[in-house]
Amino acid sequence: LLLLLLQPVLALTSYELELCGTLCAPFPKVFSHDLEEVNSKLQYVPWQIIQGNFNLAADIIDRREKREPEETAFLRVMLLLQRDYVQASTPSTAAAALAAAIQQVAAAVAAGLVPLERFLVGPRPLLAPLYSAPAFQSMVAGHSGLLHGPLVGAVTSHSAQLWLRTLSSVPVTVQLTESDSAAA
Repeated sequence: LLLLLLQPVLALTSYELELCGTLCAPFPKVFSHDLEEVNSKLQYVPWQIIQGNFNLAADIIDRREKREPEETAFLRVMLLLQRDYVQASTPSTAAAALAAAIQQVAAAVAAGLVPLERFLVGPRPLLAPLYSAPAFQSMVAGHSGLLHGPLVGAVTSHSAQLWLRTLSSVPVTVQLTESDSAAA
């Protein structure tokens, strides 16, 4: 029912709804028609990219780059991929756009602005061109596969819950050791 109500109001495709569910939080702000906020905050840049508002997305990134270099470096890669690579009119311009995006990834990671894992986590549909590029695959080749975690929670005297996220489905080994109770 929610999707039926949202789609006519925003004229979104199912692909955009999938992306928006993970990218465009807080969603209520979009529906409040507070366009000034939507058009100025970094958290809405993926929304602008999905909608094809590339100039507005670039403007938001440029205005916020000095205050938030980490997030703008990440968002700039998304913008390069969707505006310049996906929209490219020739294979050579697509290749140049992909090379520029990969160069931006390498620079952001090398400068310590964005961890490589951030590009692996996604949003995967917006970063998809990276994943098949040999240059990006070589950057990822030595990666452990651990994207998030491990996090420990719900600890009791007899149990604990562990959470982690890996790049793909892989076996994970958890090693437990007994601590010295006097030191704890």
